[in-house]
Amino acid sequence: MGFFGRDTTRALSTRAIALLQAGKFAEALPLCQELVALTPESAAAWSNLGWALMQNHRLDEAIAACETALSLNPNNRWAWGNKGVALSRLGRHEEALAAYDRACELDPGGLLHGRTHPYRNRLWPLLQLRRFDEVIIVADELLRYLPNDVEIWVKRGQALAGLRRYAEAEETFLFASELKSPEAALSQLAIFYAGNMRAYDKALTVVDRLFAYRPNDVSSWNLRGYVLSASGAYEKALGAFERAMACDGLSDATLGGLWNSRGDALMRLGRFQDALIALDKSAALAPGNAYSFITRGEVYSHIERESEALACYEAAHKAQPAVLLAQTNIAAALVALGPLDEAKTHLDAVLAINAEHGCAWYVIGFRETALGHYDDALAALDKSITLEPTHAAHYAAFAELLLKLEDPEHACRVIERALALDPIDARSWKIKAQALRAAGKLEEAAEAERRGAELLAEQTAQVDAYLQAQGGS
Repeated sequence: MGFFGRDTTRALSTRAIALLQAGKFAEALPLCQELVALTPESAAAWSNLGWALMQNHRLDEAIAACETALSLNPNNRWAWGNKGVALSRLGRHEEALAAYDRACELDPGGLLHGRTHPYRNRLWPLLQLRRFDEVIIVADELLRYLPNDVEIWVKRGQALAGLRRYAEAEETFLFASELKSPEAALSQLAIFYAGNMRAYDKALTVVDRLFAYRPNDVSSWNLRGYVLSASGAYEKALGAFERAMACDGLSDATLGGLWNSRGDALMRLGRFQDALIALDKSAALAPGNAYSFITRGEVYSHIERESEALACYEAAHKAQPAVLLAQTNIAAALVALGPLDEAKTHLDAVLAINAEHGCAWYVIGFRETALGHYDDALAALDKSITLEPTHAAHYAAFAELLLKLEDPEHACRVIERALALDPIDARSWKIKAQALRAAGKLEEAAEAERRGAELLAEQTAQVDAYLQAQGGS
């Protein structure tokens, strides 16, 4: 390449890097593509292309670009780091950790000199792999150099919560929430209070603090909606999600996630037709989001259409294999449909990653009941309720098991807990009718049976109306 060619390439590289550093990834991408065309032997150019592709959500192409960079220079720590980020975003966390480890090996003085990215990036895949003790070790090492880094404190708190060391987790989140720019800590503290402690009033108080920093921000309204949904205040949650959707500058992925949250709240209110319409919008905006498929599957499961539900859960698993709930729900649908061995394969895969996945233990209990292994079913359902005490389906399955164990009085008490959590579940009303009948309470049983039949008919009619409208469009 002649002098002027080198000069042009240098200017192009400077411009591309400036755009990448400014977060203008769509503008940077064509420049990075031009650079690798001009300098195909440059590992740095291929690494920068990998970063640009990744930030434009083209993850497989990003990994390919990083691998080209590493074929040219196996010791390019930036390419290893960029590859790790792309792998992590694809849910390939073990491979991501290996890439980050290599980046750290190539820069042994990185922490001392402030080059912390590959070290801190290890925290996320370690969290996803539930290697919580390692998260704490890595976080503590990083905090020696970055004692006021909110993100690292938050990851440490998440690991402590994962270990059920709740007092230490709360202390960590509270400490981080007093640091400069505490928004991430406040968000995680609210999630911790709502998700782990079921302390919804505390969670909402923390969200109010977050609004002081982000008064009209999508994340603040979305978090409020999450806490309200977790507390069962679905109408109020819908209002929060609507406020979030009215914020400016939302990406398709963010808007798609909000439509899914709206669909979930509508489903829990029994507005199945509106829920499916919202989920259509979610899938159109964010086709790679597993949760819109999962929520759609739960709508079908509510009306006992397990084949349709199974198809939705399989689509969710295909979209995001790392989302364990998709695989758990596949197993649940398979148990309902009959292939129990296939269900076990999915459950084993989930428990290999997270041995304390409450929904997986619920499905195990459901499966063991179907097999007639009542003692094993009892142990599994007891564990599922201990791990996730706010899931109505776990109590319904437990009540159904108690009926098989000829304990209708206990079944009556347990099914009331399920209905307190989900009063529109037709299956729970059906189980209640069976329990009351077995207990000799025939008039109450008839009323429960009537209520269950009404709900099932109403919900089925809503879904059929939605499907008819789709067919006519």
